Amino acid sequence: MTYTKVLLSSLLSAAALFIFARTMGSKQISQLTFFDYINGITIGSIAAEMATSLDKPAHLFILAMAAYTALSWSISFVCQKSKKARRVLMGRPKVIFDDGKFYRKALRKSHLDIGEVLMLARGAGYFDLSNIKTAVLEYNGVISFLPKEGSRQLTPDDIKIESDKCEVPKVLIDDGNISAKGLIEAGLDKEALLKELKKQGFDSPCSVMLAQYNCGKINIFPYIDK
Repeated sequence: MTYTKVLLSSLLSAAALFIFARTMGSKQISQLTFFDYINGITIGSIAAEMATSLDKPAHLFILAMAAYTALSWSISFVCQKSKKARRVLMGRPKVIFDDGKFYRKALRKSHLDIGEVLMLARGAGYFDLSNIKTAVLEYNGVISFLPKEGSRQLTPDDIKIESDKCEVPKVLIDDGNISAKGLIEAGLDKEALLKELKKQGFDSPCSVMLAQYNCGKINIFPYIDK
């Protein structure tokens, strides 16, 4: 009898979860806001509790899931109707990189480090930041990249010419710290790096957020504290 109750309760909770999920609307995981994500976990936890807590009435769990679903739908509706409410509840996009410079305060507020930015850039197809004009962190945690004008518009294959083969850029400086491993992989030494820094107008690695070596060239990206 107990097994039958568990089975029926599980089927009921799954059905309720499906109905409420459909009511909340269809969004890709990458499009979920922080509130949507937390709300989905909460509703799922209630459904799991409903499937195993046989001593409590099922309608209480359904009522709780309905309340969270209504709250999620209401917030979504308000954000669609009011720009001010959307800014307060969802947040604003943040420019974290522009014209070869990182915005350190925006990175800190977003709890991002250089490694995560590079990972997301590679995921978007940009292994070299020198090809990026602007990077914007959206309110749902996705980084949008704006390529430089003319970047990747025409490839050597399009005009049938050979080009230099470039590898994955080597990180030479990470948040002001010189990477000994990156220097070895790039075949450079510290003196050569410091000389290049001064050549490009930087007295110290401390003012550099990221430096990469690619195709025989060192690309330097400073930060801005504002």
